[in-house]
Amino acid sequence: MKKFNQQKTAKLLEYAGKGDKEAISELRKQFDAQPALREQVGNIAFQAEHSLVNLASGGNTVVKEATYEKLQAMKEDLAGSAPTPLEKLLVERVVVCWFQVYYIDTIYAQNMKTISPKQADYYQQHQDRAHRRYLSAIRTLAQVRRLLIPTVQVNIGNQQVNAAQLTAFQESKRPIEIKS
Repeated sequence: MKKFNQQKTAKLLEYAGKGDKEAISELRKQFDAQPALREQVGNIAFQAEHSLVNLASGGNTVVKEATYEKLQAMKEDLAGSAPTPLEKLLVERVVVCWFQVYYIDTIYAQNMKTISPKQADYYQQHQDRAHRRYLSAIRTLAQVRRLLIPTVQVNIGNQQVNAAQLTAFQESKRPIEIKS
């Protein structure tokens, strides 16, 4: 696979964004050769995450890289071994919401001594909203996972037995039994 120069790609993106037909044509070739580039440029969820990380890192490259590593580890942990496309989307949302909650908490904590009561209320309202979005994303992911579990109902006499097969994610998170 052909590697492209980052500076050249950045210039192409700039010119293509302004409508330059030649740049758009060349950019399409790069997208075809590097699907990951298309994913980064065209994925609005990635753009939102990237913007938040840049904002929170304050331009510090070490903080930025460590943050990306943390977010990626969280995504992998939450997604499990065989996530569905819907689970992948919801995991991304959970992770971004988690980041927003703690970013807002950090900003509030850093400014607590210097803000007015009115500003404190403003931060607390942002915290509450971010926390509600975070919990909503978690709840939605959990609901989707419950819906993905195939259930079998068996009636024997007048007793009903429901059996559910665990998903790969649930199987990987099952506590280990230690027998002595």
